[in-house]
Amino acid sequence: MTTALTIMRLQPFHNGHKKIIDTMLQENNQVILLIGSINKTDNKNPYSFEKRLKMVKKIYSDAIHSKKLIVRGIKDINNPPKWVDYVKDTVHCPFDIYYCGNGQDGDLFQKKGIKIKQFDRNILPISGTLIRKKIQLHDLSWKQDVPKAIHSLI
Repeated sequence: MTTALTIMRLQPFHNGHKKIIDTMLQENNQVILLIGSINKTDNKNPYSFEKRLKMVKKIYSDAIHSKKLIVRGIKDINNPPKWVDYVKDTVHCPFDIYYCGNGQDGDLFQKKGIKIKQFDRNILPISGTLIRKKIQLHDLSWKQDVPKAIHSLI
């Protein structure tokens, strides 16, 4: 049985996130999704943890109910040397593989002996930053990048 872990800010949840989570659910027996930056509220992080959790539950209620998808929040600690241990303490259960984008996060997990699988953000060029900007400008084209089921939550 394989358990995969990923950390996503979901500001807001969009089709790129959905594609990654769908892939993880297909490739693994269980997926742990940590919603990141739960201790931040600013222009980059306008949606509360509760709102983002509602978005995920709206899309993945069956997977959550069956425990195939476990969703929790995690705070930013801004301490790279301690990050992986902090994540492990937050998860409270073993995982086999860490799914990540390119960058420091994957390197930190790999250095701790954890298998990583990187997803290429260029395959699905969707940006939470651009979606938030479109929403601020009342540009309704943001809706094409976000699952229809959560439009009402944004």
